[in-house]
Amino acid sequence: MQFTLLITALMGTLATSLPTPSNDLTIRQDTYEPKSPNLGAYLYKSPNLTGSRVPEDKTPITGTSYCVNLDQLYGSWDRATRSLVVYPGFKCYFYTEQGCEQGRKFWLGKKADYGVKKTLIKDFDGKIRSVVCRPL
Repeated sequence: MQFTLLITALMGTLATSLPTPSNDLTIRQDTYEPKSPNLGAYLYKSPNLTGSRVPEDKTPITGTSYCVNLDQLYGSWDRATRSLVVYPGFKCYFYTEQGCEQGRKFWLGKKADYGVKKTLIKDFDGKIRSVVCRPL
């Protein structure tokens, strides 16, 4: 009997000490702020820039003017890109072949604004194999 009362009292104390739910919701602002001055772009495996886990959902590309073959990145990125963001001050070239020289390509980048592709056209969706980002 005393044990039952003790457990009931402890449960009541625990229930009153839990945090109360809040209706104060904030809207997420997508600022795409780079974490490094050399960050040229982020690639995403899903459309609409969804995913937050690195390297499972997204991966950074440095803006150091070096070609990055996506099969060399941890997380199986070869032919996996579905959306992307290029950071201000960088111009990035995206290729359907390795080596950043052959195959179909497109570029994106601005001096003072983000280059955002929430979806890629059919010719590039899931087909990007190499990337090079250069400072503007």
